[in-house]
Amino acid sequence: MSSDVLPSVPVHPTEDLLEEYSFGRVAEPALAPLEEHLLLCGQCQTQLVSIDEYRALMKSGITAFERERKSAFVPPPGLAFPKLPGSVMFAAAILLMVAGVIAWRVYRPASGASDVTSVRLIALRGSVGDGSAHARAGQRLELVIDGMDFPSSASYRLEIVSSSGRPVWSGPTRVAGPDISAAVDAHFQTGVYWVRLYAGARELREFGLHID
Repeated sequence: MSSDVLPSVPVHPTEDLLEEYSFGRVAEPALAPLEEHLLLCGQCQTQLVSIDEYRALMKSGITAFERERKSAFVPPPGLAFPKLPGSVMFAAAILLMVAGVIAWRVYRPASGASDVTSVRLIALRGSVGDGSAHARAGQRLELVIDGMDFPSSASYRLEIVSSSGRPVWSGPTRVAGPDISAAVDAHFQTGVYWVRLYAGARELREFGLHID
């Protein structure tokens, strides 16, 4: 606020006018009579001193604040680590958590992978005995055959066909002690199936398998 004319009535200048004078913003012709009043009025002189001290204190505080703010962004030599905002750190933590969940889902064992049912097959043709083996639908199967009567040096293969004779699975076997076994990685619907054991192109045995 600049004041060019002082009121004609001899009164004390307002606090706003004294603040303007302290900042050097009062111009002529108001400047001369204001200074004459300040030379004679002790009350206004005291008020002006208080305004000057307050202004100096505020200026000093602002200067100190700016100095501390600037020094906070100057790391010691050799320790210049980047300072990341809190939002960036939070986002990075969320990304790490999501990556961990995805990795766990990708690399964890498949559901039911350990739920393997071992089924010992009973020969219906070409051997003594009757009846069919049973297993539940939706389970992985480990088919086991008594291999005491078969040469251990031979290479065997299993084939599974539906009751109508349609092939549904075929795979190699392995010999473990007296048994011949095969891991079947297919899931079968309920019904009757035939399991055939081959040595090369020769069919050795046929087994019944009921999926309940």
